[in-house]
Amino acid sequence: RGKEAKHMRSLRTVLFSVFLTSGVIGSPASSEVVLHLYGYQGESVDAVIDWGSPEANATCQRIVQGAGQTVSCAAAATSDQVRISGIVPQFGPGDSAPTGNSVSRVVSWGNVGLKSLDGAFKGNPRLASVPAKLPDSVQNISRVFKNATNFAQDLSLWGMSTWNITLADEAFDGAISQSSDLSRLCWRGVPVEAEGFRGRS
Repeated sequence: RGKEAKHMRSLRTVLFSVFLTSGVIGSPASSEVVLHLYGYQGESVDAVIDWGSPEANATCQRIVQGAGQTVSCAAAATSDQVRISGIVPQFGPGDSAPTGNSVSRVVSWGNVGLKSLDGAFKGNPRLASVPAKLPDSVQNISRVFKNATNFAQDLSLWGMSTWNITLADEAFDGAISQSSDLSRLCWRGVPVEAEGFRGRS
């Protein structure tokens, strides 16, 4: 407890960051929250998770350090809000897991040094919304909405915040409801149209 509290104070002193506020998905029988907190391009994870309730915080892993890992919490309720502070270079498993983070909405990306959303919400049928602006630090959105079959948010306001993206493979593959206008997205580092955007307006 003492070590955890000290670590949390240290992170908050440096960042005061809130990365994710989410409505957790799942029925009462399977409400386990799964988060993929990964490193990216040699940068490691140093994060603390607030699972949203004293009960969940008492039973679930809260500190994630090193190359990163997948953490889960069965005690988190569907009404809980999950917040992550610290350094999280990649929020998503890339292609190393069949599904991404099990959240229904992201309210704020916060300030956690986010560089990649590779696979962040793939295979998530209940993702409803993400912030209207993407952090300028993000470079990789490959597989971000892959097979998120019901996600239908208009992303046109991402606009210039996509300026620094260099990887976007399979970004919308299988996201059949994603038919919004993407014409305002600005690309600089992608030499050809990414596969995940072909055929979209």
